[in-house]
Order: sequence, then structure tokens, then C-alpha cells
Amino acid sequence: MSPEQNEYSATKNSELGKPPLLVKQQPPNKPILIFVVFGVVLVILGAGVGLMFGHAKNFFKSNAVNVVSKQEDSKNGSTTTLNDLSGLDAPQRVVQKADNFTVLSQIVSNYYNTHTYIGKQTGADDNIYVCGDMACDVWDMVQNVGINAKISIGNVDADIKSLLDANHAWVLAEVIPGKWLALETTAGYVIRRTQNIRYYKHIHCFRNPKEFREYVEVNHSRDTALKKFAEARNELTNAHNEYERAFADYQLASADYQKAGADWKQYADLAPLAKNINELNQLD
Repeated sequence: MSPEQNEYSATKNSELGKPPLLVKQQPPNKPILIFVVFGVVLVILGAGVGLMFGHAKNFFKSNAVNVVSKQEDSKNGSTTTLNDLSGLDAPQRVVQKADNFTVLSQIVSNYYNTHTYIGKQTGADDNIYVCGDMACDVWDMVQNVGINAKISIGNVDADIKSLLDANHAWVLAEVIPGKWLALETTAGYVIRRTQNIRYYKHIHCFRNPKEFREYVEVNHSRDTALKKFAEARNELTNAHNEYERAFADYQLASADYQKAGADWKQYADLAPLAKNINELNQLD
């Protein structure tokens, strides 16, 4: 039976619901097999080389690693930032991190040179424009160039155990996904983790200025309540001290009164005797 007849029988039996006839396959020609394998290898190698050149081209293209430029879409008016690192390989992420570091350093430095801290620490009567206000400003500037940011509070000079011990605010910026850099807005420079770990540890973060200001308002209400409580406690203490002094005076007065009563009783007891003595003297 020829191969064509075998194929027809298999097809016919399949159409009739019968299992197809098994046909013994002839072994392929070895030279043809070698040629096919060699061709597949060449295709794979070609694709790999093309992919490598494509990565190299993207790596050295400035618009692939420029995180501060924005493209305005004239058709729909939308703005697209170039801060999406999901498609970048390891070398591109290194360049991206370096570029973001430079941009953030420039932002915080320029901001510091054009703004002035006004607070009790600089001799002002009140905290008018301090770290929290400056952190909110820089947060907006960082977000505006397409870099994620958050506002952090804590204590950069000592370890704290509670949020109530926080006394400073600054900005954390995401230089690459999952990697953050501290921006000291009141001094105009960036702080690496190795320079001061307290900018990254034992802190509390807010996603935006709205959340931060809500915390400030609550904290202000708490401080006001604590101040009133302290004043009331002082008044109670003063009243208690006045009571103690008045009670001491009362005890002294009571002692004097009791002594006077005892003296009067003694006089009353001696009065009849003195009268009798006087009468006897008159008889003499």
C-alpha cells in the first residue's frame, strides 16, 4: 500500500469513527535533519544578537533614562512622565538611579537657596515657616518631575519609641522602585542611609501634604489639651498647697484655742479659792 493510500485509509477510518490505521513511518533523511537543526540554531543566535543590540541601543538612548523630562500629548492634553522602570534591565536601573539622585539633589538645593526657615529655632517668636511647610513644598516639586515622594517625620538626632517624640519632617523620594532617598529640605541636601539611618528608621510617613496637615492639626489639638491639662493641674496643686497652709494655720489656731480654754478653766477653778482668800484677809 502506498503512502497516499495509507493516508486516505486513516482519514476515511477517522471519519467513520474507527481508529486510524497505524502506518509505519520511514526514518527521516539524516542530511535533511542536520540542515534543519543547523537552521534553527542560526535563527536563535540571530535573535539573541538582535536582542543584545536592541538593549545596548536602548541603554545609551538618553530619552530612555531621562526621568525629569515630560512629553505633552497635544491630542488629549495628557502628560506622560518617563519614570516607569518596569521595562528596564539592571544597567538601565543603575543609570536611572544616578539620574534621579542628581535631579533630587538639584531640587532640594535650589529650594533651600530660595526659601528661608522662620521658626523659634532661628529666633522667631513662633514657628511661622518650618520643616513641615518646607517638606510639603519639596514633596510637590519631586512629584512634579515624575518621582514618587512621601513626607516623613521622626527624630534625626535620637532614637524614638513613639510618634509623639517626633520633632522633624523631611521628604523621602523613590529613586528607583523600592529604593528611597531622604531630602533634608531645611538644609538643602540629600541624606543617604549610611549617613544617618534615623532618616529611614523609626519614622512615620504620609502619602501627601493633606495627610500630613491632618496629623499636624490633631497633634496641635493634643498639645492644646495637654497645655490646658497642665494648667489645671498647676491650679489644683496651688489650691492644694493653699489648703495645706490653711489647714496648718487652722491647726495652730485650734491649738491656741485649746490652750486658751484650758487656761480659762484653770482660772475658773481658782476663782472661788481666790475669793475665799480675799475674805480671810479682810477678817484679819
